[in-house]
Amino acid sequence: MLTSLANDVSVPAKSSPLDNLAAAEGLQRFFTPDVEVNVDIPVVGRRSFQGREGLLQALLLVRASRKGLTVKFKDINMDLAENKETAEVELTAKAETPGEKEIVFQELKLELVKKDNNWQIQRARTVQALEQR
Repeated sequence: MLTSLANDVSVPAKSSPLDNLAAAEGLQRFFTPDVEVNVDIPVVGRRSFQGREGLLQALLLVRASRKGLTVKFKDINMDLAENKETAEVELTAKAETPGEKEIVFQELKLELVKKDNNWQIQRARTVQALEQR
C-alpha cells in the first residue's frame, strides 16, 4: 500500500491539469474521509488540513507546482496494534525533482486503520529531526 502511494504521489514530467486532478482524486483511496495531516516540509512549508477535500487541494497544489517529482518511502517501520486493525508507521520519504540538485528527505509518522480489509491513513505528520520518539 505504501509503495503504491509513493508511486501515485510521484508526478510525471509532463502532466496536464486534468491528469493532475484525476491523480489527486485517485490518491484519496489511501486516506480515511476524516484524515488529519500536519506537515512541515522544506520545499512545501507548513501545512495542516483535515478531510479528503483538504487533502485533494494540497495534492493539486503539489502536482501543479512540480514538473516531475519522484517519491519513494524508505526505512519503513510498522507497529501493528494487538487488534490488528490499527498501526503506526514511521518512514522516511525521499523526494527528488529532475534537474534539481537538492533531494528532500523527510521523516513521517502515519496512523493507519483497517477498513474493509484495506489499510488507510487516518493521520499523517512530519517528525522533526531532533524530536524524541
